[in-house]
Amino acid sequence: MEKESLIEKIKEEFYYIDFRERKNISERLIDQFINEFADYLIFLKKIEESIKKENFPNISFEKKLAQRSDMLMKFAYKLENNISSLYVKKSLREIFRKFAGKYVFQSKIIKHAYEKPYGYPGDYELFEFIYNGVPLSKKGMGWYFDKYALNHILRIGVVNRKDKMKNLLRKFINEYKKIKIMNLGCGGCREIRELIVRYKFFKKRIEFTCIDQDKRALEFARNNFKKLFVPENVELNFKEENIIDMIFNEKREISKKDIIYSLGVINYFLDNVFERFVEFYYRLLRPNGKLIFTLWNCNNSLPYIHLKWFCEWSFYIRDPEFTKKFIKSILKIDSVKILWESTRQMFFVIINKN
Repeated sequence: MEKESLIEKIKEEFYYIDFRERKNISERLIDQFINEFADYLIFLKKIEESIKKENFPNISFEKKLAQRSDMLMKFAYKLENNISSLYVKKSLREIFRKFAGKYVFQSKIIKHAYEKPYGYPGDYELFEFIYNGVPLSKKGMGWYFDKYALNHILRIGVVNRKDKMKNLLRKFINEYKKIKIMNLGCGGCREIRELIVRYKFFKKRIEFTCIDQDKRALEFARNNFKKLFVPENVELNFKEENIIDMIFNEKREISKKDIIYSLGVINYFLDNVFERFVEFYYRLLRPNGKLIFTLWNCNNSLPYIHLKWFCEWSFYIRDPEFTKKFIKSILKIDSVKILWESTRQMFFVIINKN
């Protein structure tokens, strides 16, 4: 009876979607998804009740929650792939959160990612949660959904990305006596903080210019650097700027750098802005300098469905080989290299200026 009632409520929401927008969707596929979604909601209700009675934490609950959530997301992925209308896709995700949100948003991490309290996705505070890898919710469903988010392959990829960038910076710093590095969309500068703590580089002269449009991120980074021992040979500069505005304000004088890198901002660029980004920051490099950035891999797109359905968080995903050819054609060069982090959900592009 409970399932039948749930199915009717979900169907009512589905029929508010403009029928003309969803005419190409198979009714069988919709019914299949609604049935699975109803089962998922019943499961969440039961597990929430069980959590109150059992010892905390319970590894069995954690595994079951992950398995059932992943299973539903596979259905969601199949459903979206059979829909052309962006409006319908978004409407379905809103229905999902309307019914499942009372459970899902007990997770402080997922709630933060969905609400985007600083006005943009992937703010510095969320990335600190991701890097720390510790649930913010202390108990209940919130803790289990925090764990679900922290165990996701994309979160692992993000941590790998930060660690790989840190190692690349160490490698390149060791190749120079004096080096100027620019970090675009720096956020909390976690990779630089960890780099300075672990490797002192006393015989090097290092200048970091950290740029972000969010002054709160810059202040957070400044305050955290104050807690560290930063050697006198390391200079830290923080600038509140929009990196796209910098591209389109070419009259402005910017000193050239040896390394220019960005860990995630480019994922939000359309191809025309991406092209301008590559051209502009490549010109800012000194001879033998390197432009480095990371992109999400389009060849395994299933994991991205979780971000869309739980957090309404989207970005552009790209093919590594096509991207490599695209950059070579823009810059008329051959020195473009692709590196991977271990999950292979994202890749590094390294452009050498000869």
